[in-house]
Amino acid sequence: MLVLAAPPPALVERVRAEPVLAGLLVAGTVLAFALRFWGLTAVGLDSREASAAGEAASLVGLSAFTDLFPSARGDGQFFDLVLGAALGLFGATDLTARVVVAVLGVLTVGATYLAARNLYGTREAVVASLLLGFMPYHLLVSRLVSSDVLAGLLLTLALATTAYFARTERAQWIPVAAALLGLAVATEVSVVVFVAPFFLVVAHARWKSVGRRTLVLSAMTFCLVALAQPLSYLFNGQGAVWGGAIASELIAGQGTWYVYFVEVVPALGASVLVGLLAAAVLARRQVSWSEALLGAWIVVPFVLLLIWPERAFARLAGIAPPLAILAARPLADLSTVLGRPLRQSSQLAAIAVACGVLAGSSVLALGIVPAVAGSGQLPGLIGARDSALWVDEHVPRGATLLTTDTSFAEVLEFYGRRQSLGLVGDPDAAFVPGRTPVANPDLLIRHSAIQYIVWEAYSAGSQPEASDRLLAYAERYNGREIYRFEGERDSDGVRSTFPITIVFEVRP
Repeated sequence: MLVLAAPPPALVERVRAEPVLAGLLVAGTVLAFALRFWGLTAVGLDSREASAAGEAASLVGLSAFTDLFPSARGDGQFFDLVLGAALGLFGATDLTARVVVAVLGVLTVGATYLAARNLYGTREAVVASLLLGFMPYHLLVSRLVSSDVLAGLLLTLALATTAYFARTERAQWIPVAAALLGLAVATEVSVVVFVAPFFLVVAHARWKSVGRRTLVLSAMTFCLVALAQPLSYLFNGQGAVWGGAIASELIAGQGTWYVYFVEVVPALGASVLVGLLAAAVLARRQVSWSEALLGAWIVVPFVLLLIWPERAFARLAGIAPPLAILAARPLADLSTVLGRPLRQSSQLAAIAVACGVLAGSSVLALGIVPAVAGSGQLPGLIGARDSALWVDEHVPRGATLLTTDTSFAEVLEFYGRRQSLGLVGDPDAAFVPGRTPVANPDLLIRHSAIQYIVWEAYSAGSQPEASDRLLAYAERYNGREIYRFEGERDSDGVRSTFPITIVFEVRP
């Protein structure tokens, strides 16, 4: 008589927990998707977003933008192609641009699931995708029109491909990962900091299964993909365009190194930070090749980005997915962290609580709860979009506008579809064509080459001297106010209005 032994109780509990985990994944994915698409156009594009969207539209030949934005900016051309194709198909609006990056953010969550599944297993993959889906930092980044979002997706796919190679020992996947890494560099040049950890970890930990030939082929594939864009500029006689963009990236600089600690680290969310702390405790006991890969993918780029001249909030988009995976490992298996058996229901409850804390933080960061105005990272200048849309409707075609700086001019050009010049240039883009200050505005106004002056409060606060010059031009050349956008403020119970944007028509 054949007697079948009963399965272990722990295994039975784990199997019963799988449908609950699948339900959490479905519900979490839907909520993460909804958060990324919530109120996408509540705030208009800021200057960098407007510049990126305008250049993408110019690249695909949209006539309203070809004379306003350069079609070849030197770096990030792959992102421009993706964004430009969407703008051409669905309309060159801020909604289309924001939907593109939101979709890229959702795809990154899926790529994180694949990477975690190849590194650890299904449970860890579910938790990692939920953590990234609800992570306030990645949620905010996924709403910015920035090449860092697409670069983060490509980096995560490269990580997932590398993890698949580690699981299957199929060396042919290494050149595929190298090609994805090269495409990420072609999207955003700063992600070149991920090259060293990729090749060093693969070569050191999997040398026997990879082989010298595969590594050489991978290096050649990476170089071919990453250098395709600058080589095309060089052969077409436009090497100065690419060189100017790289010089602006490396020389001009932006932000300070502590921006990552002050703004990015808190935006990771309490659950991710606790998970990372638990992962650090587990690493003292044993470090597998998976932890070595994730650690190198996080630490080396982060240190290099600290000294990278241009620093931005979205620059760590490629590090967020491995951080979520690393934090998911202990959260998915709390028994190992605590050193004692734990019921599956308790573990699932802990996962749900961790995701709930992150989701609540994300809701607050978006300003959905009125008590919190947001994290300060949402883009857009107050009144800029409304004023630029008024310009598009009321200012004659072919007119030229003069404003305080080139940053606000880019917003006017994207929404208003009129050439706009700035008295002050963007110091972070000193080598980029089209972002230099106007040489002699007085002469241009006298020759009727400039017909309108646009003053706005934000630039007036940051560039008071340029603002005074702008108003002086308006007074000197008989400026007639034709539009005013006002805001409201409440001081000691007294409500008053103040100007945010004023449009003057000038005549010599």
